[in-house]
Amino acid sequence: MENKKIFIGNLDFAVTEKEIKTLLSDYGSVVNIKMHRKKGYAFIEMSDEAEAALAIEKLNGALFKDRKISISLEIKASKAK
Repeated sequence: MENKKIFIGNLDFAVTEKEIKTLLSDYGSVVNIKMHRKKGYAFIEMSDEAEAALAIEKLNGALFKDRKISISLEIKASKAK
């Protein structure tokens, strides 16, 4: 199963979809963004699995808007512990 959806946590509450798209554009094409601004996270769908993997590799733990973001593959709630 191809997983091209990623999760970004610890986002600044004022960050916009455009800023997230710009951040990820160096690693591939962003297909969809679902933001949860009040909780500081977003789910992003990249155009393919390789792009999602590259974004995770390059951005996990990086500083974005003075916050250390965490980025990983999206995990379905039913599989999360």
